[in-house]
Amino acid sequence: MKKEHYRLHLPHFHTPGQQFFVTWCLKNAVPSKAFEKYSMELEHLKAEIYSHKIRKTSDERIDNVKNDYQRVKRRYFNAFNEMLDVQKKPDNNLSEIRSANIISESVKYWEGKKITNIAFSIMPNHVHWVLETFEKDFEGKPDFCRIF
Repeated sequence: MKKEHYRLHLPHFHTPGQQFFVTWCLKNAVPSKAFEKYSMELEHLKAEIYSHKIRKTSDERIDNVKNDYQRVKRRYFNAFNEMLDVQKKPDNNLSEIRSANIISESVKYWEGKKITNIAFSIMPNHVHWVLETFEKDFEGKPDFCRIF
C-alpha cells in the first residue's frame, strides 16, 4: 500500500487506515531545559547508529545501539508524561468546561469523514488522543491523512 511522506521536523509516513496515539500540551507545561540530557543522549545514539552503518559494523552491534536508543526514548517518553502529570494547576486549564468543550469539538471535527475517534482524554495541561484514519475516502480512493 502506498505511503504518504512529508518532512517538517521529522520524516512522517502515513498509511491509510493507520492508528495514532497523539499527545499535545500547553507551551509552558514542560520546562524547555527539562529533557536536555535525554535529547543529547538520543542525538549521540543516532550519530553512533549512523557511524556504524557507514563503517559497515556488524548488524549485532548496530542492533545493540538501536536497542539502547529505544530504551532511552522510552525513558524520555515516561519522564515527559510524568512531568505533565506533576503540574496540576496550569495558567490555562484545558480541563475546565469551556476549554474542554472546544477541544472536544475540535477532536470530533473529522469523525466519520476522515477518522474514527477511539478515545481522548483532556488533562489540565495536555491532551491524549487515539484515532484511526480511514483507508478510503468517500470516492473509494486511498485517504491519506492530512489533518495533522
